[in-house]
Amino acid sequence: MHLLTDFPERLQRRGHIYVDEELREIESCFPHKGGLVIKLAGVDTPEQADALRGKLLEIPVAEASPLPPGHFYQYQIIGLQVWTEQGRYLGPVREILSTPAQDVYVIDYQGSEVLIPAVKDIIRQIDLPLRRITIRALPGLLPEESPDP
Repeated sequence: MHLLTDFPERLQRRGHIYVDEELREIESCFPHKGGLVIKLAGVDTPEQADALRGKLLEIPVAEASPLPPGHFYQYQIIGLQVWTEQGRYLGPVREILSTPAQDVYVIDYQGSEVLIPAVKDIIRQIDLPLRRITIRALPGLLPEESPDP
């Protein structure tokens, strides 16, 4: 199992979890060998549990713990429209790569992929209601635009 949460202990307090978009009840949950063992209602045999191997597990959004100001869940960032401080539209955030140093936003920009490090020197503002991220396009961050012929 690969945990994609910074707070695995929170799952121990959850009453429900989505398993590939199907809401299931958690009967118990405890840490084990760097991961979690989760007992779901109605999953009572090793064969039933094995059928769930590799499935995506997600908590309901309504049960997500609030984050401190300036922090966001990845699902909130995916799809936001990225603009430069100068008002140039770059494209939507398609994916987030988690690296040891910081997250990296993958942007669809003029038919190619651009990687934007999620650091405060570059990410100037995230506005969820407007579904917009404003970045400072430091030299070398974006590919050079080709001149018009």
